Amino acid sequence: MRLLDPADEWQAREDAELRRQLIALTASDIDLRFQPILLLADPGCFALELLLRFRSPLLRRLGTGAVLQAARAMGIAHRIDDLVVDQLPAVQERLRASPLLRDRITYISFNVSADSLASEDRLARLVERLQQRALDVSLFRIEITEMAAGHAHPGAVGMAAASERLMRELNLRVLIDDFGSGLSNYRRISEAWYDAIKLDIELIRGIGQSFRLQRYVGSFIAAVHGLGKTIVAEGIERHADLVVAVRQEADALQGFLKTSEWASGRKIQSLIESIAASDRMLDASGLQGPAPEAARVPLERYILDNWSGLRSFEEFVLLFVNELRSWGLEVHRFSLAFLPDQDDIDCSQYIWLS
Repeated sequence: MRLLDPADEWQAREDAELRRQLIALTASDIDLRFQPILLLADPGCFALELLLRFRSPLLRRLGTGAVLQAARAMGIAHRIDDLVVDQLPAVQERLRASPLLRDRITYISFNVSADSLASEDRLARLVERLQQRALDVSLFRIEITEMAAGHAHPGAVGMAAASERLMRELNLRVLIDDFGSGLSNYRRISEAWYDAIKLDIELIRGIGQSFRLQRYVGSFIAAVHGLGKTIVAEGIERHADLVVAVRQEADALQGFLKTSEWASGRKIQSLIESIAASDRMLDASGLQGPAPEAARVPLERYILDNWSGLRSFEEFVLLFVNELRSWGLEVHRFSLAFLPDQDDIDCSQYIWLS
């Protein structure tokens, strides 16, 4: 009886070749790429996240995520971490050699896998390797994946102990990566030593279209800030998401932005000032009559910040009438249609002008 069909045989051969290439992997088989992180506290300056890419046609076709997952299944992902760490001195020298990069790049972050934290011996090995590279600790930061740390091997060091040791012995700053990608453990996050939390792409992408997600993310950012830590929002690809992330007071933005104008420090500073102006007007109850054009609170901003209270007919009438009057319109008739037993409210207005 034949247990494997031709497709199974092809997959088995590919799996065997994948394992062979991973076991034989050397520094010459990998490339380093860098994704910019926009630092809102210092517009025009950036951090960089070091991203790993493979040169082999097979590994490149499978993709970095699938290859690293296979390496973790084989228990050798920590060896790939070693290859990356060994190249950090060269990255440091390239940065120092370029005046442009030196002036605009604040730090470079790199990831370590759960395999590197799988035991006290593994962690000690990682610490020793980093010490031997004589890195400028003010330039580099280390990323520990939140989800990976939560599913580490039995006997693993754990995120809290690992992050503490990395910070104590190496004086390296630690970022918790991919927060929100799984069942995020708030207890583990509260106990870990870290400088920043990176919100996962799936938590940020499309946030500009979701009031509920904005409320959730905003409250989490406020809690992290209350602990004196910072937030990096990953997955910023659209202008609407960028504006929400700035408004929710994320400290840095990361993603494949579709336009390069966000690299302008002047552009980002102008956006931050505009949002701050609308926030000040909102705090001062800016619905009392028409506001100056430069300080007017956007209608959607007021709805977002008062969503839980905007359930009465009078609230909606006041909101829309004042907004329309601020446009110079005289409102003679106004109507609203409510959908019973639903969260959303369908509003339509009929306006005649004098």
